[in-house]
Amino acid sequence: MRNNDFDFIKDKFDYCENDLPVDLETKSIEYKILTDRKHKTIKFRQKKNYKPLLSAAACFIIVIGVVFAAALMNINSGKASTFTDYDELNTTVEPLDKVITAGERGGAMKTHKYVQTDGVENADVIKSDGEYIYYAAWNDIDNNSVYIYKSGENDNKPLAVIDDLCPDETAEGDLYDVRCIFVYHNRLVVNINKRNYILSEKYGRDLSTTITKIYDIADKSGPLLISEFEQSGEYMSAKMIENILYVSTNYNVSDNHVLPWTKKGSETVYASPENIARFENAQVAQYAVISAYDVETEKNAEQLKAVLGGDADIKCTKDSIYITEYPQYTPDGELIQNDDQKIIKLDLKKMKFLYADKEEIRQLSADVEINRDEAFSGVVYDIGDMFLCIGEDLNTVDNEMILYDKNMTELDSMVLDSMQLLSLKLFMNEDTGEFVLPVYSADSERRYYGIAVFRINNNKIEMTNSFFNDDLLINGNYHFIMTGDEFYCIGEDEKLYSFNYR
Repeated sequence: MRNNDFDFIKDKFDYCENDLPVDLETKSIEYKILTDRKHKTIKFRQKKNYKPLLSAAACFIIVIGVVFAAALMNINSGKASTFTDYDELNTTVEPLDKVITAGERGGAMKTHKYVQTDGVENADVIKSDGEYIYYAAWNDIDNNSVYIYKSGENDNKPLAVIDDLCPDETAEGDLYDVRCIFVYHNRLVVNINKRNYILSEKYGRDLSTTITKIYDIADKSGPLLISEFEQSGEYMSAKMIENILYVSTNYNVSDNHVLPWTKKGSETVYASPENIARFENAQVAQYAVISAYDVETEKNAEQLKAVLGGDADIKCTKDSIYITEYPQYTPDGELIQNDDQKIIKLDLKKMKFLYADKEEIRQLSADVEINRDEAFSGVVYDIGDMFLCIGEDLNTVDNEMILYDKNMTELDSMVLDSMQLLSLKLFMNEDTGEFVLPVYSADSERRYYGIAVFRINNNKIEMTNSFFNDDLLINGNYHFIMTGDEFYCIGEDEKLYSFNYR
């Protein structure tokens, strides 16, 4: 037996559906006895020339069959439970609370590690394909638009504006918010959250749906809508793996809609019970709903999936989607800590629900400990053989950068005395080793917006340059992107401003 034979056999048990065969159910056996039903015999043609090695392997499997039977529960302990039928699903959901207690996610004093997974693209409101820049704006309820700019040109006005994302006439209480965009070849994907605040307040739970629109942008000056989907639940997250778009939503069950759904045109598709996993200690009738679309064919790539009691703020690798339990709060809005929290993962190759193991859970943790006495909130970035933390001292309100080695031993730090950070997002030029941060400075009259350029030299943080543009004014939403040697930001006039930081 080769070393990987056990893993191969274990994998078969892990992913098999161990449902009781219909012929072995109690009612079926009773029927056969009473009716003296005969089994149908199927004859198999015997194969010839069995190799001795295969015979030995078959004997070995027979010998260890008892061992596998005894350990089957342990092997399958990683498989998450799904529902067998609609009756079981309804019976489980019915006693759960329909009202979701509001609360805050996480705490302000945590420092998070930024993780960019190879092959997985994260959602954003600003994207670039190197030649064009795409920006989604949601300044107010009347301005949900996507702007397309040509990078590197002096004229910073948009080539095209998609301003018909939302219907001209909406139902009373409906609000539309553009949440994110993706660009894949000649496809532009726009995710929009639609919420009725009147009904949400009336029933004490969020009543939202998520709309996904796909545009053909072969002609950048004339985007063409080619497909549109709607999904039950409030938009929470989206990922792209090659041409497959995964959209995850938080769906709070209403009285007459127990099943998550997707809709295209007049056709509505509901999640089937076997595609719905569950956390055993779920307390609220809340699903994490996950759909998969092929943006090239504009069709569903997989059947609709959902996790009862799951939180749609997902983590993702090329092979799996990870769903944590939905945060639970006291009636006063205090987050209930769960030291034994489980994580369900959706295997994207076999589209099966499993429980993540301890090593996967450890790798998914985004919180890190930094060696500082003061309260500090920020983001840690992996920059090769070191870590760079960008954040704020909560006691002094100073913006600071801290350089660590791989053992989280502090090497250097820099406090930004004359300027403030506009974002904790790091823009890195891997070819030059330079990184750029959007900043502002201020005098008694106004703020001046620009960028600061840094590099790491001999384990020291050095600021090499800064640039400001007196014409640039930025509202409360800060949006920036870097392509090559150019750094871009969107002004409050929806114009594109560029800085050549080299």
